[in-house]
Amino acid sequence: MKNVTLGFAIVLCMISSMLYGQSKKETKILIEDYFKKARSGESGFINAQSYLGYESYVLAEAKPFLDDTVIFVRYKAMDLIKRTGIKSVDPEIRTKSVAFLIEAIKDKDSGNSGFALKSLKNFNKSDFNSIAVDSINALIGNVPYHLSDFHLIVGFAGNGASKDKLVSVLKQDNKRTQKETWFLHLALARLGSQESIQYCLAKVDNQELNDQLVYFILPDIAYIRQPDAFKYLESLIRSESTRCAAANADTEGSVKCAFKVMVLVAPYIANFPVKTDQYGDADITNYEQALIEVRQWFLDNPLYVLKLEQF
Repeated sequence: MKNVTLGFAIVLCMISSMLYGQSKKETKILIEDYFKKARSGESGFINAQSYLGYESYVLAEAKPFLDDTVIFVRYKAMDLIKRTGIKSVDPEIRTKSVAFLIEAIKDKDSGNSGFALKSLKNFNKSDFNSIAVDSINALIGNVPYHLSDFHLIVGFAGNGASKDKLVSVLKQDNKRTQKETWFLHLALARLGSQESIQYCLAKVDNQELNDQLVYFILPDIAYIRQPDAFKYLESLIRSESTRCAAANADTEGSVKCAFKVMVLVAPYIANFPVKTDQYGDADITNYEQALIEVRQWFLDNPLYVLKLEQF
């Protein structure tokens, strides 16, 4: 009987090891080695699978390094926090990761601050709790770097108070660039400002549909995630313009720009007939047929739902 009990205990340990990766002690050693390498300028890597079940511990150990005197060490702390958060399905871990990355926006190094902002784009809106949104709002008007990216995060995760503060910034008479003004309006449009929605759409109204528009402007319009913005994008999907180059560099000639707009909007519409992977690549074998189906889908689904959870 003792042998059976011992055998059962061993099996449980094996299962626990498979489910939860290494022990807490082994995880501690991994983290110590990771930051030791970072301090010497080495770019170490820890697979998130190796500390399953200890994500909260990893975040707690990584957080103090956000205040380290070495720029690269702070960057590696941000990277570890980001990867821990986006790999987790635990709301508490994801929320905690977001909170730490919001603090990292204030990093004195421009590169690190920018990395923290870009990292936040990988999270869902629900990962930003009220405390996180308040922290973001407190930074409005006080961020020295990457204002465009910061304002987009505000528009994505913000609330009514965020909107009021952005309007106040917009009204300030300063030396803001046209680019900064554009991104302020994008953020306000995402937050539902009708004035900013119309401002953004007026900027693209009557512009020629070509690769320049598709690659450099339309992603901003898709970011707005408002019905009026997507009605405009829908109108481009009905266009027969062929002023766009084939996506494959080895393919000569032009293609319908509608193909590219169709792929652009696919990740942001619920139950859209064109499916995309996590990188936004569309699963399409016959673009002409897919375009026919998409155009019909819009006719059949005039009240389609936009995905607001993702950046």
